[in-house]
Amino acid sequence: MALASLLKRYERRVKCIYIDPPYNTGSDSFGYNDNFNHSSWLAFMKNRLIMAHKLLRPDGVIYVQCDDNEQAYLKVLMDGIFGESNFISTIAYQRSGVAGLGQGGSFVVNVTEYITVFAKDKSLFSAHDMETAVPLEKKHMQRYNSILRTVGQKELYRTFISKSTGEEIKIYKHKNYKIESISLRNFSKREDEIRDIYDKNYDYIYRLNVPQDENTFQWDIINSFDDDELYSVEYLVSRGKSKGKVVTNYYYKKQLFAWLNTNREAVEKGIKLKALKTNKMSDFWTHGEIPKADLANEGGVKLKRGKKPEQLLRRIISISTEEKDLVLDFFLGSGTTAAVAHKMNRRYIGIEQLDYANNDSITRLENVIKGDRSGISNTVGWNGGGSFVYCELAKLNQNFVDEIQVASKTTVLKDIYSRMVKSGFISCKVDPADIEATASDFESLSLDDQKRFLMELLDKNLLYVNYCDMDDEDFEISKADKAFTRSFYKEV
Repeated sequence: MALASLLKRYERRVKCIYIDPPYNTGSDSFGYNDNFNHSSWLAFMKNRLIMAHKLLRPDGVIYVQCDDNEQAYLKVLMDGIFGESNFISTIAYQRSGVAGLGQGGSFVVNVTEYITVFAKDKSLFSAHDMETAVPLEKKHMQRYNSILRTVGQKELYRTFISKSTGEEIKIYKHKNYKIESISLRNFSKREDEIRDIYDKNYDYIYRLNVPQDENTFQWDIINSFDDDELYSVEYLVSRGKSKGKVVTNYYYKKQLFAWLNTNREAVEKGIKLKALKTNKMSDFWTHGEIPKADLANEGGVKLKRGKKPEQLLRRIISISTEEKDLVLDFFLGSGTTAAVAHKMNRRYIGIEQLDYANNDSITRLENVIKGDRSGISNTVGWNGGGSFVYCELAKLNQNFVDEIQVASKTTVLKDIYSRMVKSGFISCKVDPADIEATASDFESLSLDDQKRFLMELLDKNLLYVNYCDMDDEDFEISKADKAFTRSFYKEV
């Protein structure tokens, strides 16, 4: 219901959707009905995914996380809604390591969940920041073991015009430069010393790389060098993540420099506690890549299971959005998506139907505004600030639903029924006189069956007050709530 209410204002405006719906395992800690049969779970998801498709921008993307109970069914369902041609990836997310899990099992230990990714229109979607940083290991050091201490003085060597951009390319030859090698001898004894060298010289460490044969642009440059000295080349990039930028590449002994510091942005934002090596991101997101050691305390809210680490959402939002883009999560839970979006300067909408008391998304966002230091705060330099708007749908028959669910006695349910009949909001398929005639049968039912009976009587189209009915005095909608509702739909 809340998701549908967004369509009038936000259809085709959401850049990224992430949801972590109930997994249909029978053991969900959030309190959703997490024990559907497959067909019921798919119907539950289908209705929501159809609305999600409408809400996405033409260049938007959706991530749906689940485990192996429904992953295969989910993929087929999303093929039908988003189109097979708009499938991007199924990411295997390692939610935990094997050690210390204490899990049994007759086959292998299950440590993986799946994130199914679809674009609304794959031809329009483009991803960002598709690199991941990992701690520097000895195997990386054996490749990256040279330091460019100083570039010396450069002299213009030659120029030519780029075939792809039509811009001038400048080649410089250097003299009085200084290059050093890093010794890894006695590594086990000198590891701290060696790591200190890498930390202090991180921005200047490189390896040499021979371009692929088909990279004619690079080979045209290299073949123009007349010796094995240091050269640099300045040119305007025509494609890729640096498109439109003037960059400088360095060459030595007719080979191209490959820098260790390709993830400079991560270093500047405080990730580099130790020197890192960056790799292209794969569809397997490991336990080590996405820190979750303090997950239980992130955001100042606690949930026994199901809470997702802020670093996971940071990766998804970084890949898919830019600042000020709109992010949506309609299974908001403990509020991870909203908290991360807030810290990353994205706009966001979160929807949640359950009440987690002091562990809900409202508490979490209040903590974020106050300067919460957990999760990704240090990584993105978060110090607090901002605001958010919280609202609820105006309940009608949903009030009866809430009462029925918590009732523990038949006398309470009979009182609820009496008020239901007086309200007039029972299903049009039901004749109250027929129910009165079978009152004794109601008494003989179990408490659960009595609850189910009353739920069937309710008009499900009147769980909440409809927008067109809010001026009806019987619903007692305040002037302030009417004004906010009109402003939400931009009909002031």
